[in-house]
Amino acid sequence: LFGDPYNGRPVANYDASKVLVVCHDGDNICQGGDFILLPHLTYAEDADTAAAFVKPLVFRSVYSVRRVYEGRQKSKKHGKGSHKSHLGMYIAESCCYC
Repeated sequence: LFGDPYNGRPVANYDASKVLVVCHDGDNICQGGDFILLPHLTYAEDADTAAAFVKPLVFRSVYSVRRVYEGRQKSKKHGKGSHKSHLGMYIAESCCYC
């Protein structure tokens, strides 16, 4: 979260280890305020930090999706399980939690 509107409270339904909170000194939003001040407009400076945080999460998600997909392909070859893949669902869930 850039400019944490939750003021340090956990984000509902999200694993705290997958949430990066970045607040700049003087950002009124991070202090529970309602005013967008200059410090709230400077989070582009933290793009590299955010990318470094997200990169391993995305890698793990893609690896997990690949393993699920490959497992379903093996089941199809042996006549087990559903012929429909839920790959799209796994990708959507992974993207939403990153």
